[in-house]
Amino acid sequence: MSEALAPWIVVNTHPHKEAQAIANLHNQGFNTYCPMLRKRVRHARRTTNVLRPLFPGYLFIELADQSLSWRPILSTIGVRSVVRNGEEPCRLDSQFISALRTREQDGVIVAP
Repeated sequence: MSEALAPWIVVNTHPHKEAQAIANLHNQGFNTYCPMLRKRVRHARRTTNVLRPLFPGYLFIELADQSLSWRPILSTIGVRSVVRNGEEPCRLDSQFISALRTREQDGVIVAP
């Protein structure tokens, strides 16, 4: 590979606020990823297919520019915290995100 891919960090969101956090992070210029699953839900004798996060309460943010501070993420509406090791956010290799995206069909992770 000629160019190094940017690392990703993991963000913990408030319960059921992934979409709100994604919208607010996009407004700040961050690239986010929240893998989704299609799940069958039964309620009142009805069965419907709904999209649910693969990792409920968590989403991924790409840190394209290492010089930018990640601290504004902490004050974003919908975000609870950043997964950290001490004072620095834990960084994920971009290959992990690429592997998740290869399992997608029509924007949804396909269960084996």
